[in-house]
Amino acid sequence: ILESPEDTTVIEEPGGGKRVEHLTPDCEVAFWETRASHLNAIWSQLSGQRISKVLDFLSSEQSTYAVAFQKTMREALSHREEANDNLKYLQTLAKWFQNLNEQDDFPALPELFKPIVHTILLIWKNSDHYNKPMRLVVLVRMICNAVIAQAVKYVSGSDAIFGYLEDEDFPKAVETLKTALKVCGAFKTIYFDFKDMAANECPQNPWAVTPAAIFVRLNAFMERCMDMLELCHTFVNFYKLDKMVEGGGGLGGTKGATLTDTVRDIYMSFKRCTDQLKMTGYDLLDISVEGFDDDYASFKQTVKELERRLAAVIHLAYLDRTTPLAKYKLFESFDSLVKRPLIEDDLEQKYVAVVNETLSTLNETQRVFARLRDSPPVNATTPNQPPVAGSLLWCAGMRARMEAPMTKFKELDATMLEREEAKEVFKVAQQLEAALSEYQEQKREEWRRDCQATFQIKLELPLMVRHPAKGHLEVNFAPELVRLLREAKYFLSLGLEIPDSAADLFEKVDTFRIWCENMDMVVALNNEMMDHLLPVEKPLMKPYMDRFNAAVEPGIISLCWESDHDSIGNYVDNILELVRAAHEIFSHLKHNFGKARSVIGQWSESPMVERKPRPTDMKEFLQMQKNPQSKVYGLVKDSSKELQVLLKHSHHELHLGNTDPAWMSYVNFSNNLVVTGLGEVVVVSLSYLLEQVDIDSIKEKDLLPLIEVSLDLVGGDVTFQPDVGHLSTKQGGVRDALNKSIGAIMNVGNLMKRFDNPEGGYIRELHSNPHINMMLSLLSEALNETEEKLADLKGEFNTYSYLWQTDLSEFFADFKKDATEPTALGQELPNLDKFHAALSKYEQVREDINCIPSPTDVGHVRVNVAPIKQALRGHVDRWINVFIDDLKTTLKTKLGSLEELMASATLGLTTVVTENDKEGRGKLDAVMRTLRDVNGEDEKVAEMFEPLGKTVAMLKKHGVKVDEIKINDKEVNDVLEDAPMSWKDLVASSFRKKEEIFDLQKAEQDKIKEEAEIFWQKIREFRTDFRANGPFAFQGEVQKAYDQLDDFSVTLVEMEAGATKLNATKALYDLPVIDYNETKATREELGALKRMWDFKANVGNVYTDWKTKLWNVVDTEALDDQNKGILKNLRSMGNENPVMKGWQVFRDIEENIRNMVVVLPLMNELHNPSMRQRHWSMLATTCGVKTIDPGNPKFTLNDIMSLNLHQFVDDVSEIVETAQKELKIETKLAAIEKNWNGIELDYTNSRSSPDIKVIKPGEEVVEGLDADQLELQTIFGMGKFMEFFKDRVINWQGTLGLMQD
Repeated sequence: ILESPEDTTVIEEPGGGKRVEHLTPDCEVAFWETRASHLNAIWSQLSGQRISKVLDFLSSEQSTYAVAFQKTMREALSHREEANDNLKYLQTLAKWFQNLNEQDDFPALPELFKPIVHTILLIWKNSDHYNKPMRLVVLVRMICNAVIAQAVKYVSGSDAIFGYLEDEDFPKAVETLKTALKVCGAFKTIYFDFKDMAANECPQNPWAVTPAAIFVRLNAFMERCMDMLELCHTFVNFYKLDKMVEGGGGLGGTKGATLTDTVRDIYMSFKRCTDQLKMTGYDLLDISVEGFDDDYASFKQTVKELERRLAAVIHLAYLDRTTPLAKYKLFESFDSLVKRPLIEDDLEQKYVAVVNETLSTLNETQRVFARLRDSPPVNATTPNQPPVAGSLLWCAGMRARMEAPMTKFKELDATMLEREEAKEVFKVAQQLEAALSEYQEQKREEWRRDCQATFQIKLELPLMVRHPAKGHLEVNFAPELVRLLREAKYFLSLGLEIPDSAADLFEKVDTFRIWCENMDMVVALNNEMMDHLLPVEKPLMKPYMDRFNAAVEPGIISLCWESDHDSIGNYVDNILELVRAAHEIFSHLKHNFGKARSVIGQWSESPMVERKPRPTDMKEFLQMQKNPQSKVYGLVKDSSKELQVLLKHSHHELHLGNTDPAWMSYVNFSNNLVVTGLGEVVVVSLSYLLEQVDIDSIKEKDLLPLIEVSLDLVGGDVTFQPDVGHLSTKQGGVRDALNKSIGAIMNVGNLMKRFDNPEGGYIRELHSNPHINMMLSLLSEALNETEEKLADLKGEFNTYSYLWQTDLSEFFADFKKDATEPTALGQELPNLDKFHAALSKYEQVREDINCIPSPTDVGHVRVNVAPIKQALRGHVDRWINVFIDDLKTTLKTKLGSLEELMASATLGLTTVVTENDKEGRGKLDAVMRTLRDVNGEDEKVAEMFEPLGKTVAMLKKHGVKVDEIKINDKEVNDVLEDAPMSWKDLVASSFRKKEEIFDLQKAEQDKIKEEAEIFWQKIREFRTDFRANGPFAFQGEVQKAYDQLDDFSVTLVEMEAGATKLNATKALYDLPVIDYNETKATREELGALKRMWDFKANVGNVYTDWKTKLWNVVDTEALDDQNKGILKNLRSMGNENPVMKGWQVFRDIEENIRNMVVVLPLMNELHNPSMRQRHWSMLATTCGVKTIDPGNPKFTLNDIMSLNLHQFVDDVSEIVETAQKELKIETKLAAIEKNWNGIELDYTNSRSSPDIKVIKPGEEVVEGLDADQLELQTIFGMGKFMEFFKDRVINWQGTLGLMQD
């Protein structure tokens, strides 16, 4: 609470750092307000009743704390009075401080300074406490902080200043800094004024504070602003270098380019220096940053160095200038930079030298004028000048030569113009001015004397002259007249007098000028037509030119420049009108022709083929062609209408008929023009395309290929993707893409209609163009050549086809048969020489493939062979890996098995076996197995060490990391190194163990023989039971037979396992092994019996499925074929295992199938369409059933099979035969009835009784009657088959008999 206020405070940053904050005067007011509040609160507590009681108690008890406590209360009271008094006075400043902090108009800020400082002085005079130097220092510093904050806010930091400079708003930057300095200085001035006032009004207590203590921060800020102002002036000076270099064209002279580059480099160095200062990472106006002094000192040092370099450049440029004017302009071009002290010192002597050179120039000009005044170079600077006027202009040039350097000379500093050399310059200039003025007057007088009447002769010449060779015209106005008029005009423009004859002639100058201008126009138009009319156009223009030539003739023969004014005027007007009329038609004709040629010329400005700098895929290539094709197509289509319009316009202007020979010739000429343009389009495009695809052109011009394709292995074939030739697919090949582009180029002939035949085009002319045909032929040859080379490239890769076409598994299997050799002990080990040869071969193949360059450029095609190389490498690696993996597998298998054998054997040999071991024979069996394994593998293990070591060495040779081959987590080399010795130790241990357990082994052999005899009896009993009770003759359900088979199978498995175990034990204890044939025979018969019951179940399922088939749709012939196949399969099984034929189950299946063999043909016969319901009734009676209804939609094959037809074969056949015979009878009777019901008979009069009509049968009726009677007789003779139709037959026999009668 009792801390003294300061003008700064330290603020902890979130990142752990600290920041000094400079407080403003409102913080002083807030400080005393807070302090007064706290002290008042404390005093209210200390003066309360409770604290008084405490103090009385301490005093009554004479406590040592009583005195200290009373002292503290006095101090609190004193500080409370001070805080309240200071707050009372400072609150009068609160409003002013608020305005000081919040003022937005910075330039108006000084208006607040005087009231604030005045109020501070009043407080100083009247306050009992706030009149100490320390309080004044803190408060004024805080005010300075507020002023600095407002200044920084106004300036907006150094970035704003740099922004003004970069935007070329130099006055704004300077004015801003000057305003900041002015406001800061105003505060200091007002302070010092009131400081003097305080000394006068309070002599006993003046403001005895050093300014440095108060204004330390404000002075630093003002100094920083001065530095920034100096930086701005420097920037402005150097910025003029950029304007001089970029906008002013740089420095001239022989060294101008080099010096300009140097100046540009100086400016860029300054720019970098400024940028470096700008990019320091802090606000340059922030005076709390300590690095500014060093950064700004470095900047100033760099500027001094640049000034030295600039002085050197000015010196070199000065030496490169040869005239004083150039040197004056040099100094002027650097503007204010030459005023910089370092440069100005260097230029002082050069100014003196330039003055001397100016004097020399004036003297030289004086000498030249004296030498050439009698024969001045009239046409040296301005050609075609008249003599007198030229002399006067030369004199003016000499005056300009004097005045130019004098103008710059007079702009020098006064100190320089006061030198003796400068005075001499003024003197010589005055003398030269007088001589030039005298010369001008002399020449004017000479010209006045030379004007004579001889010019009158030139006026009698004819107006025009014709040159017959080309039909050109020429205006015949004499050059002497022109010169006279020009001299007169010049003299009059200078206000000088001319002779009367010249004046009279000059009065007509406007008339002459108009006539000459009009006749010049006539001449120009005529000569233009004569020069530019084509032979095909001259017949079109002949009528107009004839009228014009007839009108021109008087001006060539009779009219002269002195002829009647009106005659000449009418003549000129007439020929001008006629030539304009003719030229207008000529202009339309030539404009239309030129427009047509321009339009047609645009067609071939760019080819219809585009390419990228790099090769593209075919799809992108085709897509890319759409743009140039569409562009040319659009031009041609748009031009078609435009050309038609132009031709019609020309025809309209000429007023000729469509059949006029001259016009028809012109139309044909226009057609040829279009053909030529279209041909040029095609030739340009084909030529460009030929450049891109011709191999020689590609090499000569070092072009990249046009299209990129990939060569890959697709479906076992080396294939370009896309194909490089023709393809029938929608996508097509590279050749198709190019042909498509060529077709699009040729198609321009169809885009435009002919002028003479709107229905025709120009495609035929293009196809007959020899140049185009030659280009097409060259293109075809180039494409063929490229395709041949691409085929060769493809063939190179096809040489590796064996890599993917060969069945690797089959190949390696064959190789391994040849490359695997049995050892002396029968082990199969690889032939390493053959493996090495194979690996070397395929490694070389891989190297050859890697050496193939990718991509490969073949003509216009870039072939990316990376895909096929990758594919080939994959195939080669697959081949190599097959060999390597096999060798690795051999190593792992052999050494892994050996490791496992050695580990298990070592453990087994450590087993202790005793005669009374509680574990019985288990331990002894384990030891015996170990001895057997070691003894059986001894020689084989010793045999394989050397080949395996060579295998490892060979794998290393072929780059295989053998240390990665692990055998039970051990490297293969370590295993091979340790294994031989470990194996020898293991064999020796096995011999010792065998001797140790010999007696136990002998006793165990006797027990095993007894177990073998008991097991043999069990097998015999099982075999007998199977033969007697197995489902060989079982006729029940299939599932029950399967259950019996499962029971026997389980028992057999147990018997086989027991036999295997017993034989293994015998072999282990060196006893002879018995082959239990009974189990083998039982296994074979059990399997055969299972297959037989499977067959029976399958047959049952098939027949069950047949029974569900509907009678109306069943194909009994197909079922019969299927049934025969089933029977064939059954017989095949019986032949393979003849024992089956003796089994009852076999005979049952066979009988079932044979019954179906009989039934199915009967069913097929019952499907005969001759079957009627009466026949099905007969079948029902035969089979002993009530009814059979085949017409029922649900009638199935099961309904027929349930009749047991195989028991009534003959009866069924007889019923079917009856049905078939009756169908034939029924068919014949129907035919007879149909024939006679529709026959027509003729009638005639009876011979005996003419009134009676009798039948008159025709020959066909008689023949039909005989045939039908014979057919009825045949039917009647069919016996029982005729019974059903007997009445109908007898009826028709009687009817036809009556007819015959």
